[in-house]
Amino acid sequence: MKKNIALFLLFLIIVSFASVSVYAEDEIIYKTVEADRFPKTYTKTVAEEYAASGALRSVKALRSSPAKSNEVLFAERIVEGWQNFAEEIDVSGLGIDFELAKNIYPRVFYENPRLYYVVGDFGYLDNSGKTFIYPRYIDSLYVDPYADNPVLDRTKIPEVYEMLAAIDEETENILLHVNGNMSDFDKVMTVHDYIVLNYEYDGTYTVYDTSMMVSKSGVCQAYALTMKLIMDRLGIDCAFVSSTEMNPSHAWNLVKIDGEWYHIDCTWDDPTYDQYAQVRHTYALLSTDCIENLPNAHYGFDLGDAVADSYLYDNADWHEAVSALVYSYGEQYRISGTSLVTVSGRTIMTRLDGGDNRWHISQRYFYSNTCYAGLAEYNGKIYFNTDKAIWSYDTKTEETRLEYNVPYICGLFINKNTLNYGVYSFDTKSFVQGGSFDLGNVRFGETYLENGNTVTKICTENGAKVNVFQAEKNNGRLTDFRKLQITEDGIVTASFPKNGALKLFFWDGNFNPYKDAIDY
Repeated sequence: MKKNIALFLLFLIIVSFASVSVYAEDEIIYKTVEADRFPKTYTKTVAEEYAASGALRSVKALRSSPAKSNEVLFAERIVEGWQNFAEEIDVSGLGIDFELAKNIYPRVFYENPRLYYVVGDFGYLDNSGKTFIYPRYIDSLYVDPYADNPVLDRTKIPEVYEMLAAIDEETENILLHVNGNMSDFDKVMTVHDYIVLNYEYDGTYTVYDTSMMVSKSGVCQAYALTMKLIMDRLGIDCAFVSSTEMNPSHAWNLVKIDGEWYHIDCTWDDPTYDQYAQVRHTYALLSTDCIENLPNAHYGFDLGDAVADSYLYDNADWHEAVSALVYSYGEQYRISGTSLVTVSGRTIMTRLDGGDNRWHISQRYFYSNTCYAGLAEYNGKIYFNTDKAIWSYDTKTEETRLEYNVPYICGLFINKNTLNYGVYSFDTKSFVQGGSFDLGNVRFGETYLENGNTVTKICTENGAKVNVFQAEKNNGRLTDFRKLQITEDGIVTASFPKNGALKLFFWDGNFNPYKDAIDY
């Protein structure tokens, strides 16, 4: 058998495109070895329905380019193989040679960030018209990942499905902060701020993928892939950008807003070491000219056909903000200097530092000249802090209210139904979590119009039940009713046909109101 095989010019080509991290290789290496046998045949199995749901994407980067249809078919076969945990993917008959495969495979990889268990290495074999791709998965899926011919341990596949479910749950949690009334700018900045506030840089350099959404830490590649995953869900064009010339090598994103591409780097906007409840905006929505000329410049990247030449946001004053940009009911809120203001120019509260230009850090009479006021939204209220207390501003009634006395607080943010706040630690010389407040069992996203329906996303905790009904605004006549029985933690959507002016009511299981009725 080996003698006959030797008659063929048979190469098994192992390809690796560099994972981007602080320890990534400075060059991409393609290693070629001669195979001593035909690869084993592989009988494709059908992955569980859950793993495949929503994961197979048309590759936009290929479909929008003058690519041949065979290249698109190649990409789709690759993704289908990944979903089925194929050890061998038959791409015969598509005319994809090794050089073309090297070009397409990374593009497909970066277009499918949800499939966290796929890594960049792949094998290529072409023999007498039969062409195969050999994908590589994370090491934990192999019996011995360092063997010459590693074999998948298929008993580990259920763990992948559990991780995919957790990634999807966190995706829905992030989307709870976003609604259809927002502009693409507000959506992008909301997701940027969520990622920075809820995740931290992985100093162990082990998490390179969207499993960061579960572990809450990752390297720059993980940040960029997570940003792309959420932008894809929102229908906002987003691309993965990397540079191996930067030292260390680095990854970030391009996003398209109102027809223009902009650089956005969640990793470099996340203070390192992590500064609890702090989010920067230095590297958000920049032109190529700007990001290449900042003191910590980005360079050595190829944007392909994309052009980021809009200077619209390069000099925006919100770049100085160290707390989230928050959106509620058609208005954006942010901290400017030591004041809470709106993008339209209204001032909600001034002198958040007490007016003495000192932020009280601790009872040791330690001060800072930086304003560490945090900002978050919950059920129509804007929460913010001074150095002594947490306040709320009702965006409907325009009432400002003292909520909690918390001395020496340094920033806050909200995740699901919990308000978290930071304090300064002299032990670590950094900001850490100082405590939290439970804001209730039910969080409501804003109501917005989508495909002719009024839609409200609702996050429930502890088995909370929600009754929702819609009535005509003028006479209060009931037109529709939904009883949302939630038996476990999760996020649900209440959706009603919109016909004229309406009121929406949200009541608990005993029909006591959770919140004021919404006119819509």
